[in-house]
Amino acid sequence: VSIPPFTTTCHTCRGSGKVIKEHCVACKGSGISRGVKDVKVTIPPGMDSGDTIRVQNAGNFTGSGIPLGDLIIQLKVAEDPIFSRQGADIFVDAYISFTQAILGGSIEIPTLSGKSVLRV
Repeated sequence: VSIPPFTTTCHTCRGSGKVIKEHCVACKGSGISRGVKDVKVTIPPGMDSGDTIRVQNAGNFTGSGIPLGDLIIQLKVAEDPIFSRQGADIFVDAYISFTQAILGGSIEIPTLSGKSVLRV
């Protein structure tokens, strides 16, 4: 019985063509070590839930000679206890008394940049 010729991936180098003689403790010979990387991301104004931001070359490393992947961030805008949003518009509820509604006056309302006085 003869076995026909076949090819298989080398179990030592895993097909890379390189053999690491002294394995470091961090990667255990894989050439890749786990870690955390801080990435500064600027979120442009007007972004909304479901929008995505792509940061090139900030994703996972998949192998020697292969460029880093991209980091893709999908946004989810948190609810705010004071403001609500409809599209690009921001709303705030301000309550006034019956007397203020009839005679007018001033009330203090919260804004994105602090408090402001509004004449009724």
